[in-house]
Amino acid sequence: MPDSPTNADAYETVRYRFRKQDRITIGGIEYVPFSTDDQGHVFKRLAAPDVSEGFSHAEIQTLFRTEQIRVDPNWFSTTRASLRTWTNSTLLSELDDKEQAIVLWRQSYCDRFLTLEARDQSISRSDVCMGRSIRQITADLVADALERKGGKKRRCGSSGEESRTPPSPRTLRRWLKVYAASGYDPMSLRTAYQRSGSIDRKSVDATEIAERFAAQYADSRRPTKCMLFLAYETALTDINDARRSQGEPVIESLSRRTFERLINKVTDPFHLCVAREGWKAAKKRFGIVRNGLHILRPLERVEMDEWNVSLMTLLTKAGIWATLTPEQKSMVVRSRTWLGAVIDTATRCFLGLRLFSESPSSATAIATLEMAVSDKTELSQAAGARTPWDMAGTMETIAMDSGAANIAIWTQAAISDLGATAFYPPSGLAEMRARIERSFRTLQTGFTSHFPGQTFENIVRRGEYDSEGNACIDLEELNRTLICWVVDAYHNLPHGGLFGETPRNAWLRLTSKYGVLPPPDRHRQRHIFGIPCERRIQNRGIRVFGIHYQSQQLQQLRRVVGQKPVIVRVDRFDLSSVSVKTKEGWLSVPPAVDGLDLAGVSYWEWIAAAKDLQRQHADTAKLSIPVVRQALAEIRGTADMAMARAELGSPILGTDDFERLDQTLFRTFSFGDGSEGVADEDFLEEPPVTPAEDGYSEEHPTVPLNASDVADDFFA
Repeated sequence: MPDSPTNADAYETVRYRFRKQDRITIGGIEYVPFSTDDQGHVFKRLAAPDVSEGFSHAEIQTLFRTEQIRVDPNWFSTTRASLRTWTNSTLLSELDDKEQAIVLWRQSYCDRFLTLEARDQSISRSDVCMGRSIRQITADLVADALERKGGKKRRCGSSGEESRTPPSPRTLRRWLKVYAASGYDPMSLRTAYQRSGSIDRKSVDATEIAERFAAQYADSRRPTKCMLFLAYETALTDINDARRSQGEPVIESLSRRTFERLINKVTDPFHLCVAREGWKAAKKRFGIVRNGLHILRPLERVEMDEWNVSLMTLLTKAGIWATLTPEQKSMVVRSRTWLGAVIDTATRCFLGLRLFSESPSSATAIATLEMAVSDKTELSQAAGARTPWDMAGTMETIAMDSGAANIAIWTQAAISDLGATAFYPPSGLAEMRARIERSFRTLQTGFTSHFPGQTFENIVRRGEYDSEGNACIDLEELNRTLICWVVDAYHNLPHGGLFGETPRNAWLRLTSKYGVLPPPDRHRQRHIFGIPCERRIQNRGIRVFGIHYQSQQLQQLRRVVGQKPVIVRVDRFDLSSVSVKTKEGWLSVPPAVDGLDLAGVSYWEWIAAAKDLQRQHADTAKLSIPVVRQALAEIRGTADMAMARAELGSPILGTDDFERLDQTLFRTFSFGDGSEGVADEDFLEEPPVTPAEDGYSEEHPTVPLNASDVADDFFA
């Protein structure tokens, strides 16, 4: 392989792709996409449609790097606009645990029925056929739920996903209708109890009867609308005769025009074509194969999986290992690690690649997904790679197995909030995720085989080889070496699946041609991936790591929730704001600290500075802003901080870590003059009131992240 270019020489301008329904905000001005070409994009101002502005691809990339642009995906889509008419919640993570579970349960029925319908042309949307499909889907969901619990049955009287009453054919048709109309956005399946009101029972009865006949239009026998309307009127006449004989009021008939409009509402055009003309005819007419493998664009489809690395690693630092005696070395724990990976189907480039010392969980899946959508320039530089790792963006479809980590509510919520679609291939069809499976074999033969301590794929291959005794590399060093090998070697070597083209060249060529959907901005990324914790809103706002976060909107929320804790999400890479969960969505709250710029200050840098200040100023009750600013300046940019931010071999930070630090390191941490920022009375117009018992209250989700002593171990 030729010498790899340096980061500076090889950096290429990324061409981002925007959708017509996106809302783009630059410098406080809202735009909508208008056109794009090889030079850049043209946006129209939302407030002045006659005014258009052009931005080159390089300018757009600079705006993303400096966080001066914000993209709200599908903001002007029908579903998002409809949701905003009765709620501001557009992210699945903004819903409470109970409603998240209901939405994902409904999505499971829709996705599984669409899969059955795509495979078997004999399946229609009639009551009889859908009834059989619903029973099959229900049985599969129960089997999957029991398998995730290790085959253990639920206790008598307990509730859960597998015990929910399945939908009726009519209900499932309604779900499918709104699901397809929204572009398969799971938020379209939200419960609408908040909007419920009085119901005209008479009109409901008439519609229910008419819908049974309207659904028969989606049939391979191709009945006409006139035939179905006559059958509907005949059946309604018989029903009304029976009602008259029992002294009940008759049901008014719908007009033929209303009946035909009802037919159009029952089934979307694509699936109507499938039912009446067959799958091949529908594919030819609409030109779309959902979840197909004819992938053209980067990030159109990615595959995600975990691999139990066939290599024993040392659970200690490599530098410490060299100083140990043979007796001490024999006592060091060895362990196999797990690798979470995301690979792009079109280019075979790795988007995410992270080693974990713990077993796969929702937390590891979310951490890998976060890495895939994030800029990894700083990470590759910290690892020592010479080629840039500039592959990032928002994927459209994520293919993965049905393991517990991938189907967990928190994982599915993160995928949904990104605007991506989770695709779970049927069990036994590994070829549906062939790229990621093949990449693990490449890592085995091209990377781990060069290290002592291999475990091999079976005991026959291993023979009498002592895997534990030959282990000589720690997790951090293995992670750093793996990133260098993937970014510098694998991405720049000819790939058989790309007909000899290198993955990096394929990425540059296809992104230049098609572009990629931009990654979430810093605020949206914090909403989705931020580490959750609970805080009460006080006069000075919310306190996290000794920092008070305050805003007018936060104090307005305080008057609603009183002393009840609220969910707060913290971005470990940037403490310049926190996200607070409200009924209307996530609220970004800035720090109320005058004279201290926290933009880009990470969790590791802030903790290191706090520990350093605690050692130097143990007798000082309050720290002045200049002292804190100087401590941060000395810490930031050091090699240790670069390695910490890269999280090479670090356990996953979780809620327990944050709570422990707040109770120990930051328990007495406070600022001196100027730390309060804006006066409390500027935010609080009147004392907070205690809400009624039926006020704002919800079950707060707590992501099951693993507790660790990362910060204390690293900075000790």
